[in-house]
Amino acid sequence: MPTNPLGPTNPTPSVPVPLGTPWSDRVAQESAIRNAAAINKLLKGKHNAGGRSFTLGSGSGVRSTTFQDELVNPNSQISFHPITQDAAQEQIWIICGIGQFTVYHTADVGPINDRTYQYSVHG
Repeated sequence: MPTNPLGPTNPTPSVPVPLGTPWSDRVAQESAIRNAAAINKLLKGKHNAGGRSFTLGSGSGVRSTTFQDELVNPNSQISFHPITQDAAQEQIWIICGIGQFTVYHTADVGPINDRTYQYSVHG
């Protein structure tokens, strides 16, 4: 079985806290361990900015749709992939703003049922 180059699937160590440690010290220690694990995951390319989706607007002549996302800024890069057949046939490009992004797309021609994409925000 090949090994995972990014390490174990749950790299957060279980560190025993000595009995008699004040409650606030235990909470601070556990918080520091969780934060260190989160930073290590970020350094390995993992983040929680994925798992989101958007659906393009429809209607005669609609050529852009704007979506709100608090993670987006003008320097963000949005990675996306279609999850419906109509979305796979669409030509789109994205412009990022502060707290939102606009997806420009070809106008509706013919029966288009659903143009849905999953996306993740980077940066």
